[in-house]
Amino acid sequence: KFDFIVGSDILYESYHPKYFASICTFLAHQNTKVIVTDPGRPYIQNFVNHMKGDGWVEILEPWTVPFKGVPSDVYLLRFERNQ
Repeated sequence: KFDFIVGSDILYESYHPKYFASICTFLAHQNTKVIVTDPGRPYIQNFVNHMKGDGWVEILEPWTVPFKGVPSDVYLLRFERNQ
């Protein structure tokens, strides 16, 4: 089991949210923190829903970062277990 699980821009396909949420839950202990960044792909909410369904609490932080000189939205998702 891991203390932290970190992923970046991994929700490419419609089945990724379910599988990644399952992997996070399987590899986590009660105090594990999960951190995922995403540029706003269509499956981000599906991932959040799966994580919540597995007992995680979401902390969403939208960020704007420069990408090729243009401001771009990036989402920093943090998850902790319900205590």
